[in-house]
Amino acid sequence: MNNKFNMLFNIFGILFLAAIVMFFIKPMLGIITLVCAIVLNIYLQIKFPTEMKKFLEKTQKKAVQNKTFNVLYIDGIKFFDNNSDVKIEFLPDSINITNKENRCENIKYIDIENTNILTEIEQTQKDKSVVIRAVVGGLLLGGVGAIVGGLSAVNPTYEKNKKYYLQIKTKSGIDCVFTAKTNILTDIKNEVLKYV
Repeated sequence: MNNKFNMLFNIFGILFLAAIVMFFIKPMLGIITLVCAIVLNIYLQIKFPTEMKKFLEKTQKKAVQNKTFNVLYIDGIKFFDNNSDVKIEFLPDSINITNKENRCENIKYIDIENTNILTEIEQTQKDKSVVIRAVVGGLLLGGVGAIVGGLSAVNPTYEKNKKYYLQIKTKSGIDCVFTAKTNILTDIKNEVLKYV
């Protein structure tokens, strides 16, 4: 029965690819081929539900294993150096975190308590040059302009920079923190939430 399923599934794949090609050559023939592929797919789902389920699970596991993200490790794993590059890889039952020395930490999905994206706002003072402002003010408005230009540099301005962090908290007490661009951290968080 399994051999029959494999044969029919291969025929379905061939019909589907042929339908795509036929759309460009003879559109009507492409539609007929596509309808045949759809009917065969429905037949496979009705006649071989367990085989179809196993095939879909196997495909999903392969897709999960291909999900990897490169981030900067901040804290939480004893034998990793802070501010080092690591790779987060999603496996069928866990997350594998590997550093450049190929040392790894494996966190099971069932051990993950929650995951959060944290924001840190860093405020830095932007210095103004007293001399340059005084010279520019003096050139534009004379002596009074030089004094006003020099004084305008006394009040500093501040720049705000945001940094984003991903925290993965586990039931066993490991709290891993990573940083990267916010869209990468969001993708990792969403991937974790699929399994938690």
